[in-house]
Amino acid sequence: MKKLLIILGSIVALVVALLILIPIIFKDDIQKAVDDAIAKNINATVYYDRGGFSLSLIKSFPNFSLAIDDFGIVGKAPFEEDTLLSVASFGFEIDLMSVINGGQIKVNSILLDQPEITVLVLENGKANYDIAVASEEVAEEDTTASTTAFSVAIKSWEIRNANLIYYDESMKFYTTILGLNHSGTGDFTQDIFDLTTQTTVDGLTVNMDGVEYLSNKTLTADLTLNMDLPHAKYTFKENKIALNDFGIGFDGYVAMPTEDIDMDLNFSGSDISIKSILSLIPGVYQEYLAGVETSGSISFSGTAKGVYNENRLPDVTAKLDVDNGKIKYAEYPIPIEKLTIRTALNVPGENMDNMTFNMPTFSMLLDGETVSANLAFSNLQNYTWDFGLHGNLDLEKLLKVVPVEGMNLKGLMTADLSTSGNMKLIEEERYAEIPAAGSLSLTGFEMVSEDLPQGFSIKKTSMTFTPKQVALKEFDAMLGKSDIQLDGVVSNFIGFALSENETLVGKLNLRSNSFDLDEWMTEETEEVDTTAAPLEVIRVPTNIDFAFMSTINTIHYDGMEIKDLDGLITVKEGIARLNNIDFNLLDGAFVMNGTYNSVVEEPAFDFGFDISDLSIPKAYETFNTVQKLAPVAKNVTGDFSALLQLSGNLGADMMPIYEHLYGTGVIQIDDAALKGDKLMKTISAVSKFSGEEVTVKDVKLQVEIKEGRIYVDPFDVSMKGQKATIYGSNGIDGSLDYKISTVVKTGKVGSAVNAVLATYTGGAKVIDETMLVKLKVSGTYEDPKVGIASAESAGGQSPAASVKAAAKAEIDKQLKAAEDKAKAELDKQKKAAEAKAKAELAKKQAELEKEAEEQAKKAAEEAKKKAKDALKKMF
Repeated sequence: MKKLLIILGSIVALVVALLILIPIIFKDDIQKAVDDAIAKNINATVYYDRGGFSLSLIKSFPNFSLAIDDFGIVGKAPFEEDTLLSVASFGFEIDLMSVINGGQIKVNSILLDQPEITVLVLENGKANYDIAVASEEVAEEDTTASTTAFSVAIKSWEIRNANLIYYDESMKFYTTILGLNHSGTGDFTQDIFDLTTQTTVDGLTVNMDGVEYLSNKTLTADLTLNMDLPHAKYTFKENKIALNDFGIGFDGYVAMPTEDIDMDLNFSGSDISIKSILSLIPGVYQEYLAGVETSGSISFSGTAKGVYNENRLPDVTAKLDVDNGKIKYAEYPIPIEKLTIRTALNVPGENMDNMTFNMPTFSMLLDGETVSANLAFSNLQNYTWDFGLHGNLDLEKLLKVVPVEGMNLKGLMTADLSTSGNMKLIEEERYAEIPAAGSLSLTGFEMVSEDLPQGFSIKKTSMTFTPKQVALKEFDAMLGKSDIQLDGVVSNFIGFALSENETLVGKLNLRSNSFDLDEWMTEETEEVDTTAAPLEVIRVPTNIDFAFMSTINTIHYDGMEIKDLDGLITVKEGIARLNNIDFNLLDGAFVMNGTYNSVVEEPAFDFGFDISDLSIPKAYETFNTVQKLAPVAKNVTGDFSALLQLSGNLGADMMPIYEHLYGTGVIQIDDAALKGDKLMKTISAVSKFSGEEVTVKDVKLQVEIKEGRIYVDPFDVSMKGQKATIYGSNGIDGSLDYKISTVVKTGKVGSAVNAVLATYTGGAKVIDETMLVKLKVSGTYEDPKVGIASAESAGGQSPAASVKAAAKAEIDKQLKAAEDKAKAELDKQKKAAEAKAKAELAKKQAELEKEAEEQAKKAAEEAKKKAKDALKKMF
């Protein structure tokens, strides 16, 4: 016996050891299998706490449990910064024997603890939940191979403290589900069983196209369905869904035997009252509901019957009736009484265009005043309506009885309106066939809300209605501190109200004595809310066509006073046009023309400015554009006038994108001075200019703005009596690229050069008293760099060339003088030699002549003697 007990004990110990060791031994293999399955099937980054990965056969024996802590999924581009899912703990329990035996796997329980789910759909339809790896083309099946059915049966599941955010940019749809708790049980191992679920939501918000239909409402849902799996038929048994205090119970079935879904559902109000309806109104809060008394009978019922598939929807009907209703708020003694409502909705599933809504009766009594209304609406293809509003209504009393959080209203509304017709008549402008007439007036109207804390009040207004237009006869209002008076006409109001494609047309005269824009500007705070939504540009509606002839005496904006604004402002197709808008600002006069186009992603503007006598220092202090493009204006005194054309785009902060800014124009400066400027001090130090002031008189600057720089054509200024010519550019980054040509005195430097060269030049001056110097200005306005680009003499030569030229000229001069002197001496000596030669020649000739004469005389004597001797001999 003892041996048997030892053997049995050993077997038990071995089994327990195996139950403990098997999960440990195979943990890494199972973990690797999970990782491989994730990598193979999910195109996203999946993370989990590897230390929190646990397996157990002991915890839920004979079942197998698996738990993963800190589990999450992060998408890939363009969702790499967004977490699709994060779960504090994810676990499930499996019937171990169902795995061993094969066939259907039985999952006893699944738990998601604190899941955070964020679903995003971009405008192009790309969604962050589309993370499944695309399956490869499946090879042709082997018909001879055996197939095994794979199925999973889940008995229970639970979601604890979940939060879900769903944002679909393509549909402009946004919803949040906060504090979701859900659990369900059902034995899916059976063919027919009951499925029971319980769901609660602490806060449900639904927003569509910027309209918040539900705001932080609670939701509870307790459902029991009979599940007939073989016939795919699901029958609702005991069910209740409550949105805030509005509860609905329903019965019927939904069947899916084929691809079509067949349903026959009936729903009706469950323990509902007028208070239940009030709980659905946006802005109505629970504290109010606790202090309100209601009475009267109310009924709500409806059906959803028919087939749902790609071609049609089920037929839906709904009715809501209220009889002899009464609403009394504890803090206000006057109740709403005799509240009567009749409504009916019919939506044919085969053609929703034939939808009808009918409210033949709405009436109530408030402090002795009766208000009644009726509305019928049908035919989505050719909207057909019948509307009427009659009676007097004190808005302050209404909101005393039914207060809306964050809003206060006052004023007496008197209405006597009735209209009926259809959209075809509007589109064809057959206004005479539309019966519409009446009047509406508001007196003593005041509104203050969280979105409009400055307040809006109407002292008095009156208007008349015809099918074609609304004539605004009088409108005297205050918007915060600003007074507004309007009159004019608005047309196509019925078409605009009933169709998204219609345009509201108006011609209005706008007048104001004082309009304060400062109170509408967001005040800066020391602590920046990093969770706040980014700034958005102002979008001009594309479906209005308005012309405002505006006259405003004073506009207060950012510490400025804009005076005597007058002109025409038109708004059409998302573009605002300014036509000869003239006003006075900073002691100057403005005339503006141009457009603001908000249709494009980055709003475009194209404005022309005619500015007269505007203060330069005030313009610098006031306008960011001047600070960016003309920082030198900070230290300039005087006024300027200008003709400028500026175009470009605006960023999200409604400031110009300076890199895209383009402009041209002429700036006229009659008399201005720049003094005490760092740039001027740097120029003075380099050029030896004895002064730090520049005066500008009667100058016209031709400017061009492009690619983030302003380019200035050459213009003349005076630097303490010395003329200078400036041209170049500077950028929005503060960089400078300017050339300055000015005449400077050579001073001692020039005298020293002349003294050195005096020996060679005979004492003549080589360097002029002044030189033309060209300066290059670079660096930034806060750290300018100034250097000499070139220097020229009055004749246009550099100093070195000037010295060389002067020395050569002096030497050439002396060489020529010596040459002339030598030539004169030579001529003198030549003439003296010629004279002497002539004298010597004359003397020689005289001597020769005398000698010849003597010789002749002697020859004659001898001839005479010979003749005598001959005669003697003869005789």
